[in-house]
Amino acid sequence: MVRFQDATGRWTMRRYGSSQSLFEELDQVNTPRMLVIFVPNWPFLSRSISQDQQAIVVDNKRVVAVTLAARALGIRVEDRIEATLEKSSELLVIDSDYDLELSQFERVINVAEEFCPEVEVFSPGLCGFNLKGPAKYFGGEASLLKKLAKALGKIDFEVYANPSKKRRSPDRPFSNSTLEEESTSDYGSWFLFGVADGLFCAKVASGFGVVVKVGFTKEFLSGFPIEVFGQGHDFETMRSSGIDKVSDLLELPRNLLIERFGSMGRRLFELGNGIDGSGIQKRDVKASHSVRVEFDPPGYLAETIIFSMRSNVDLLFSSLYDRGLYPLRVRVVFETESAETFSRVWTSGIPISTQFLLSWSRWQLDSWTTPNSKTNREPPSSGVVYCEVEVLDVTSNPSVQLDLYSCAFHPKEQVLRAIERAKARLGDGSITVPKSNSGRSPRDKFKLIEWQLQLFEEPQDSSRISSSPWPGQVPGPEPSLVFDPVVPMEILGVDGLKVSVSGSGEFTSEPHEIVINSLFERPKKISKIIGPWPMNEKWWDSKNSKRLARIQVVADDGVAMMAIIQNSRWYLEAIYD
Repeated sequence: MVRFQDATGRWTMRRYGSSQSLFEELDQVNTPRMLVIFVPNWPFLSRSISQDQQAIVVDNKRVVAVTLAARALGIRVEDRIEATLEKSSELLVIDSDYDLELSQFERVINVAEEFCPEVEVFSPGLCGFNLKGPAKYFGGEASLLKKLAKALGKIDFEVYANPSKKRRSPDRPFSNSTLEEESTSDYGSWFLFGVADGLFCAKVASGFGVVVKVGFTKEFLSGFPIEVFGQGHDFETMRSSGIDKVSDLLELPRNLLIERFGSMGRRLFELGNGIDGSGIQKRDVKASHSVRVEFDPPGYLAETIIFSMRSNVDLLFSSLYDRGLYPLRVRVVFETESAETFSRVWTSGIPISTQFLLSWSRWQLDSWTTPNSKTNREPPSSGVVYCEVEVLDVTSNPSVQLDLYSCAFHPKEQVLRAIERAKARLGDGSITVPKSNSGRSPRDKFKLIEWQLQLFEEPQDSSRISSSPWPGQVPGPEPSLVFDPVVPMEILGVDGLKVSVSGSGEFTSEPHEIVINSLFERPKKISKIIGPWPMNEKWWDSKNSKRLARIQVVADDGVAMMAIIQNSRWYLEAIYD
């Protein structure tokens, strides 16, 4: 029984049985058989930190990864760093380093590429490929998994000397009847395999190290809560409609889900039924979906190559944006004078921007050109002569949801990385942000300070600041534009002479017009004026004392302003919108 709210706001109860055809209107989609390699504790494994050690990885002052020893202390992902430090004096706190984790993951990617030439990297610790060709070549899925596990096992991670403590087994909200008899969780001590129909189900299966039978996607996912589909969905509305689990969703007709939840309902319905065309597969890509950048003379420096790629990638992505399309999977290929090539396919749960494709490409080049004894790949013997960027998969929804386990860059991270890059180019102190403050004038209530990460992360308690006692504080509403420094101006009387304020807080003559040559071409006649309000701050401090008077004035054209007079000179302090 499911409860729905129609367009008029009325609630109705409907029951739908499994006898109805769920696929009567579904397009024919070729769902590939997928393999996903998942390393549950990669942030620690990439740094050679044992699970027996009390350690956490922190990003933006929040915990993003926890060892088993730290979890035993009650520390969980998303906890704030301040609360975790109180739980143990031996706790090791590590700053998140995406580039480090990604570069170390090259060891795993190299092994996977021995079994499939097109391995897609979803995030550090998560990659996969289409099983169709490799499974046939290596004698079936089971044979391929055993050989791949044996090859991965040769990567030496000493921190997993005791496999019995390797990880915490998650709850299994699915029936064993949906799985193949052999589980992949016993193949290795530090990695898990997930095999299923479609990329989404394979990612879910990789969290448990299981192989889902062909055609059993629906049965496998039915017991999961609706949140298994990832971020970016209105799950609260679904739960208020009685949809708590995937099985509740799949009981409903597709047309009804589209009517109630739009494209999101259709997408979730298809994923739950194993209709997933987002798998890793070759596609017929139009020429307009790729761009080729040639380097003459050949490029040797990664920074130079990446800089030359920027404008071409911008044009490629802009052509997609103009058609309402957003890239999700992109192949980047570099080739040298000696015909050496290095290809990598990048996949994200959210649209890929130019900036982050270039960041990934830079890491791709560095991992290829930098000698590394831990990988078998030889560095190129000559310079790069061309780079080809090819868009393999797109979406028409710019706010597509993040997939399970996805570590793709979300909007907050995009802002942080953009700020850090701008700061590196412009220098320290060049990036400023407003910070709430206490004071009487609009300039005192907010201060521009150098950008710091904690300012972006921690919400300010504006209620505490605004409630501070400040006699003489300018009442609201706040002006829309505050000048710092203030702008020189003049207030003239009817006789054309300058108007001042006496020691008793009175105008020396009737204000008639305002002259601000730096902002307005002509003087503005005064329509209304309030004040002056004398103020004497820090009168006990001869060096920092400040004596002034403030007025609020409205010009005849409706422009409202705030001005001050200090040391017999007028200044424009703010403008109201």
